[in-house]
Amino acid sequence: MGAAFFQTPELVLAPAEAKALADATAAVAAHYDALIDPKTAAWLNLVLVAGGIYGTRAMAVWGRKKQTEARRGPSPVAEFPQPKKQTAAGGAAARPATPADMFGLGDYSFVGTNDGE
Repeated sequence: MGAAFFQTPELVLAPAEAKALADATAAVAAHYDALIDPKTAAWLNLVLVAGGIYGTRAMAVWGRKKQTEARRGPSPVAEFPQPKKQTAAGGAAARPATPADMFGLGDYSFVGTNDGE
């Protein structure tokens, strides 16, 4: 279980090692008078077994998603609109796009200003 949680293959226990660890744990537990209700013990066992099974899988999914995001790079906070392509009649060059053109704010004419037109 520790090998899967820490994703470290060196911590995988051989069956004989697992039995020795279980026997040693049982020997220590025999020296304590901790009485647990059988219903509570069953629930605790369910939580521990489910955590051991699904917890390791959740860690694997989390690690895979983290690697995928690292390869993809950061996602943009906002996408800016692209300027509209405008061509004047007769093939002449189009006027530069204004912020109103870029952000779709409508056609605002600034009559009487020296904006190059």
